[in-house]
Amino acid sequence: MTSFNFPSEISFLFSPKTIREKSQIILNKSLNGKGHFEVNLDNLSIAAQLTVDVTKENYPSLKIPYHCRNNHFKVGHTDKLSELMQEIKGRSQQEKIATLIDLNIFSVLIDAGAGNGWRYFDVKSNQIFERSEGLAIASINAFTKNTYFPDLAITSNNLISLNVNHLEEIFQVKETNPIVGLNGRLQLLNNLGKQLQRNEIKSAFPNQRISDPFINLIKNNSVDLKDVLQTLIYYFNDIWPSRYNLQNTNLGDCWFYPYNNEDQNDPQNYIPFHKLFQWLSYSLAAVYEQNGIKVENVESLTGLPEYRNGGLFVDTNVISFRDKNKYSEPLSPSSNEIIEWRALTICLLDKMHPEVCKILNLSPKEFYLPNMLEGGSWAAGRKIAKGFRDDMSPPINIQSDGTVF
Repeated sequence: MTSFNFPSEISFLFSPKTIREKSQIILNKSLNGKGHFEVNLDNLSIAAQLTVDVTKENYPSLKIPYHCRNNHFKVGHTDKLSELMQEIKGRSQQEKIATLIDLNIFSVLIDAGAGNGWRYFDVKSNQIFERSEGLAIASINAFTKNTYFPDLAITSNNLISLNVNHLEEIFQVKETNPIVGLNGRLQLLNNLGKQLQRNEIKSAFPNQRISDPFINLIKNNSVDLKDVLQTLIYYFNDIWPSRYNLQNTNLGDCWFYPYNNEDQNDPQNYIPFHKLFQWLSYSLAAVYEQNGIKVENVESLTGLPEYRNGGLFVDTNVISFRDKNKYSEPLSPSSNEIIEWRALTICLLDKMHPEVCKILNLSPKEFYLPNMLEGGSWAAGRKIAKGFRDDMSPPINIQSDGTVF
């Protein structure tokens, strides 16, 4: 494992182990009749069976990739990833990996929910996409256009140069095609460009390219996925809006929740999720493996606490608000309700994983958690949402700023 110098008192907040432990406390609280949610574990089998059914529909051969960004570049009747691979086929293995890492980091960082009214028209395939697939196609088209990122490389200067007009062009935003959180996405990308130029970490980015430190993680043709996550958090956590800060450290996707008391200076009163960085870790794992690099410790990261996985458990009545009025109330990501929902999602994905493996007759080592997310729970959450709500919106009303969900 690579060592990162997080302040010692808060270093535990950047660990998947802590995500699971803190989430388990909230599950126990819910099972004991406290908190905002009732939990009915008897219904977990319903969510598991739906996940299995959708997995078999999507991947009849049961050859299931990780839940990663690459999958969204191959949708409808187009395969943008294969087109890109053809374009870079003459490059070295290291340069191919760097190119794909640049693309994935850029694409994942702009992937927060686009809203129900946004669409993207891909001229080449003559298709319309929406939601994550639309954002993915928009991002890879912008990446390969050679306007914003010359030579298929994303550098600090590229990112700092982006402005709102560029993003409106990339996402085809207009009055009749609005996107949620455009300014939040732009701020993330601009912040990332500035981050690469900070003197404290400049040496990790010799080419001022966002893929630089991830190439250096490759040792003896293998990479530890825990190192990938830690690298993302250590170098990139300051790009997030500074919601909470302890020990002069931006906590990122980590939220105040009064486990012990109301003291916001007590690190024990926080719960981390690091959802986008975990999904990005799974996405980079796919890039490494696609290019012949072995990835270790895939099982160490958690499920993703976002509205598709979380929505699956709400729509199958595994969890439900005690106060039914909460379903229509707009809720912030910092609210205890959303924090508990995300924590319960972490635990329930862990509980459902072995059950899904058993039904599919696969071992957890053959069918990792990110395989289940892809097969999987994310798609099942989307499918059941469509059955309940025509616009496929989540069952809980989240106030998104374009950086969390």
